[in-house]
Amino acid sequence: MTNRDPLRIAFRVGRFPTLSETFVLSQIEGMIERGHRVSILADSPADGDGPAALPGRLAGLEEVNYVLPRSPLLAQTYMHLPYRIRRALAGVEERRMCRDNDIVVCNFGWFGAMTAESVGGRQRRARILTIFHGDDMSRTVTQAEPDLYAELFRVGDVLAAVSDFWRRRLVELGAPEEKLTVHHMGVDVDRYPFNLRPPAEARPFELVTVGRLVEKKGAEFILRALARVRESRPDLRFRLRAIGDGPLREPLEALRAELGLQDRVEFLGAVAHERVAEVLAASDAFVLPSVVASDGDMEGIPVSLMEAMASGLPVVSTRHSGIPELVEHGVSGLLAEERDVEDLARQLTRIMTDADGRAELARAARRTVELHFNERLLNDRLDAMLRRLAGREHEPFPLHEPLLRRA
Repeated sequence: MTNRDPLRIAFRVGRFPTLSETFVLSQIEGMIERGHRVSILADSPADGDGPAALPGRLAGLEEVNYVLPRSPLLAQTYMHLPYRIRRALAGVEERRMCRDNDIVVCNFGWFGAMTAESVGGRQRRARILTIFHGDDMSRTVTQAEPDLYAELFRVGDVLAAVSDFWRRRLVELGAPEEKLTVHHMGVDVDRYPFNLRPPAEARPFELVTVGRLVEKKGAEFILRALARVRESRPDLRFRLRAIGDGPLREPLEALRAELGLQDRVEFLGAVAHERVAEVLAASDAFVLPSVVASDGDMEGIPVSLMEAMASGLPVVSTRHSGIPELVEHGVSGLLAEERDVEDLARQLTRIMTDADGRAELARAARRTVELHFNERLLNDRLDAMLRRLAGREHEPFPLHEPLLRRA
């Protein structure tokens, strides 16, 4: 075979196609575009009737297989089976997947762990690459048995973390360092034209946040920090629009009333993508003060920050998980300490009052995304990594280091 022969690549996922998991769909699309034969093994259909809901760019998929039977009656029977029997049936499909493909890509550690458990010491054709994101490295680890990933660390071929923060955590959990690499998630920069926002002079300064209303997104701290800004700088006119819904919406609306921010903060709920784009385009800055949730849940590196930075929105976030690998404080954005209301209020005041500084932050942010969180470049890297794993490339590839480095 030549070193440009296509690989047979299977992606092990949960529900598919989950259109909100853009990073998974991007990888699938990227591998199809690079000539590989790509298939899916999913637990169940999502976002519509399976393949019928796929975006047109994924039409080149070889096949989509589901562990859950497609017949409603059989699916209902399956879900009433004991977990160990359901895992055994899924294991049959995972072993077939590893027999029929060159590479298996598992996004999220739990799918890597299940696949590793299914193949164990059996002979297999496929090499297994697992990508660790956020929940699989935080809440899942704290709530699971301490040896959750032990078999994956032994059987898996490459363990890829979306941040160096998670790579270090994997080392602490016992992962072999020679199997580790960092592989960022990214965005399609062409979808986000760079557009510097003009200074807000005769209108309120428009802040926006995007994300589910759950604890780790830190929306509570945005409200408390804005109340501090209003107290310390009554001359500043500002408004926050929050896009997203979730279990904390009612408590947050109550906090908004308690802080007297009804005229300053608007909860838009879940809205269509087109509306999100409109709000982002009409905003002056993006804020996402992520925190470690009380149950241990943490971010990876939020894609919403990348999208804002690519589009020209200056960002305010926190020193949380892998976020400082995307946002360099004072260079490509502003960072506050987690749960520090005073610090967050200072950074919000700075972003609202320094027009020249905002422009510099926005330019540097766009460069960062173009160079290091660029979907196209990252898919090139994934292609090179998978070819090397399958023995189709002869050039050495540094699995222990990120391919894309900061200048």
